[in-house]
Amino acid sequence: MKRFFQIKEGQMYCLRIHFKVRYDIVFGLKFVNNVFKMFAKVEKEEEKMGSFAPQDKAHVFDLPWA
Repeated sequence: MKRFFQIKEGQMYCLRIHFKVRYDIVFGLKFVNNVFKMFAKVEKEEEKMGSFAPQDKAHVFDLPWA
């Protein structure tokens, strides 16, 4: 599922990701952010989130300000 949103140039933003790990351990999870301007890729950022074990409640990860 892809969700698109727009952020005005020069604005600060922070993302919080909620996710569940159900059966197996997740190793080396990373968040990839591609920035496009007029259909051309301008920037690509990768943030390593780490490894997560299965649990009943959701994991929460806050990405730094960008």
